[in-house]
Amino acid sequence: MQFTKHLQRLMKEQGVQQNALAAQTGIPKSTMSYYTNGKLAPTAIVKQKIADVLNVSVEALDAQTPEESAIATRGCYIHSAKEAAKILGVNAQGLRQDVINGLYPFARAFYYTGGKKLTFRFHIKQMTAYIKGQVA
Repeated sequence: MQFTKHLQRLMKEQGVQQNALAAQTGIPKSTMSYYTNGKLAPTAIVKQKIADVLNVSVEALDAQTPEESAIATRGCYIHSAKEAAKILGVNAQGLRQDVINGLYPFARAFYYTGGKKLTFRFHIKQMTAYIKGQVA
């Protein structure tokens, strides 16, 4: 169940505990447990309550793929080499080096804060198209 996977990931990313999410949405703890364990599918109204508390769209919870969820949650870009590596199925450190070397057309490495911190930007839609092109 994709909803459950995305809910668990978003809760972990945001440091939200199941009990806190239940309290903030007004959903009983036992029912929230069923949602987070995939034993019960929430209604559209419940999904909206959960999305509101997690400050994401319902689409981020209902996405069919990690790429769709990332787009719905973060917009067009991922700024984490670790997350991009997970989607690509590669090693994060190797991905960082490949981006620095210009091997991926959907990613950029650049410095900010006076040239002291290296950061990355991965265009999700271009990355997804790249993956589909590699697989086909």
